[in-house]
Amino acid sequence: MSELSVQSLLPALEAPAFAGWLPLLEVFLPTGVADTRQIQQATGFSRHRVVRLLSRLTALAGDQIIARLPMSVPRPHARGRAPVVYRLGEAGAALLRHHGHAEAHPCRLDTSLTVAHALFTLDIRLAALQHSLQVATEKVLTYGEGKIIRPDNLVTLSDGTKALFETEQAADASLLPRILDTLRGRLAFFRSEEAAGVSPVVRVLFAVARGREWQDTVAVWERAMERLAEEEGAALPFQVAAMRLADFLAEPDWAEPPAPHRWRLFPLPTADAPLFLAPRKKHAATLPVDSPAGQDRLPLATVRALLEQDLAAGLTDSVRKQAPHPEPEFFALMHFIYAASHGRERDHLRQTRYPHASIALLRRYLDLQPRLRDHLLQAIRRGAGVSRNSVPAVLHRMQVVIRTFLAFHGLTVSPLLIVHPTPPDSQLPFPGQFGVRVTIAPYLIQALERRGPPNHEQVRAYERTLAWVLWALFNHAEEIGLKRPPFW
Repeated sequence: MSELSVQSLLPALEAPAFAGWLPLLEVFLPTGVADTRQIQQATGFSRHRVVRLLSRLTALAGDQIIARLPMSVPRPHARGRAPVVYRLGEAGAALLRHHGHAEAHPCRLDTSLTVAHALFTLDIRLAALQHSLQVATEKVLTYGEGKIIRPDNLVTLSDGTKALFETEQAADASLLPRILDTLRGRLAFFRSEEAAGVSPVVRVLFAVARGREWQDTVAVWERAMERLAEEEGAALPFQVAAMRLADFLAEPDWAEPPAPHRWRLFPLPTADAPLFLAPRKKHAATLPVDSPAGQDRLPLATVRALLEQDLAAGLTDSVRKQAPHPEPEFFALMHFIYAASHGRERDHLRQTRYPHASIALLRRYLDLQPRLRDHLLQAIRRGAGVSRNSVPAVLHRMQVVIRTFLAFHGLTVSPLLIVHPTPPDSQLPFPGQFGVRVTIAPYLIQALERRGPPNHEQVRAYERTLAWVLWALFNHAEEIGLKRPPFW
């Protein structure tokens, strides 16, 4: 919002009815979001005053100052009805900058998980301020040669020690690589000179439900710390202390070191190493000697341990790196091939002509992608010896070829990209013969091309484009350098 627009709002905000609007907006400075309960806690205003002030700000400028979030935010750690969540708008940020908060900016968080994390981070900040402790929220710490970490909250405890307080949500084994990366960053920080004066205990507060969710989440973090210690082959210079967020907020612990009876500590302290302990080297899980393959069922706990070791060791990362990634140009390139003969700018007579230009470009594309042509030829030959060419059999073999084409480009059939062959019918665009139908979720195009949401017309155009290219793999197989499918 321009300065002129800000100036136009100020006279209205000076009215007694808007008293307290600036302290209310300042609640949003650290994370960009806050719920009504947090606004009450930070400002000391009554619930009635908060609701009334928010309502008046909305009436004054719509969602430009403060916007109510339409999404539901998960709060597995808390009971009862969740308070309403708001985020800072363009005009709200401009008003804060006008009053000396140069760092103010509108909130861009747009998913329930990111909003939830911001709210939980704000919970810890407000708890620290309530206990008269200094706290820096989501501020960059620089160390080494230009390296940085950004703790959720850096709290200065009563003895002057600074402590990292992180907020996390539920985790399973699939998040092991991400957690390991986070912990490696903390390891590098605690080995630097800048870590002097910072508590070597990283407090991690989990917004999870009591019971199974808590136990499973902490177990994943424990395995990550064990893996990190195994990588280092020595004691770690820091320790993780875990607690449920709800338990901490009910009775905060700002002691240094933290009260051991209240936190789940890992690695576990010992008499020889009261704070730091490199966990013992774990041997890879192996098949029981008395359970030869093919005779006894391998216990699922053992299977999970093996899979988690592979995941933590980066096995899936290497597979992921070798796999093709969808490229932003995919849909646009397919449309380029299609439009050579079917473009909207062509006259109606051109629309009825044989698509020589599109076929030529598709053949040239396969010439430039010989591995794709080889994969398609293998897929077409698969099942060629089967004499039965029933409709279900043909549809299945078409789907194999279609999936091969998509997989080469890093894509697969999913709720975001529905692609399936169709039996002969009278429907366009393939009347009287087998066809291909494509449905693309707008979000997939937006995510792939990294632009704004596509309009309806662009989505339909991409659907027609991809359907024709996939159909051409069968109908124009020989012309584009493939073999005519035996079932076509």
